[in-house]
Amino acid sequence: SNITSGWYKIYRPKTVDDYIFQSESDAIKFNEYIDNGDFPDLMLTGHRGTGKTTLALILKRALNIEDIDTLILNASDANSVDDIRNTVKPFINTLSLGKFRLVILDEADALTPQAQEALKSMMEDPERNARFIFICNKPHKIIPEIHSRCTGYTFNAVDKNSMKKIGLEILQDRGMDFSTVDQKEFLSGVDAHIAFSYPDLRNFITSL
Repeated sequence: SNITSGWYKIYRPKTVDDYIFQSESDAIKFNEYIDNGDFPDLMLTGHRGTGKTTLALILKRALNIEDIDTLILNASDANSVDDIRNTVKPFINTLSLGKFRLVILDEADALTPQAQEALKSMMEDPERNARFIFICNKPHKIIPEIHSRCTGYTFNAVDKNSMKKIGLEILQDRGMDFSTVDQKEFLSGVDAHIAFSYPDLRNFITSL
């Protein structure tokens, strides 16, 4: 079942220690969230395949937020105001098993302005028992009122040398014997995969 298209999920970092943060300050902040057992509403923005969703899932796991307390919504599939009212609103108004409920809105830049206005109203509710994580590639499509209610983090591409290191470690873990190949030709092939995929780490790992 471990086909190559699943490698990204198999090798996705599971903890903050395994995660490549954009900066030391970001690493400190997310470790503070975990130590405190809570975090503000977040806005994670940047190019696809740069680890935004992975970090959201690491945070969920580190805080032991149960699946029943988690709603992951892909806004490219459900982006209307009715989708938000019929899915998110009843979810956050339901009693949580843990400290709070978590709403992860992937591809949030696909949400209609009306849907975003509905979310803004939910975020303003002082009695809500939920945290929101917005994940998007095009932050300019998110209304300012949501931006102002979130702590924002920007995700840049992993540098190419780090991409190569990650790729070689995965290939070795999959049982590849580097002594059986022409080293120069092999590394040239890996570089070609990086050039094709960059800056999308997910696409690079899948292409391997």
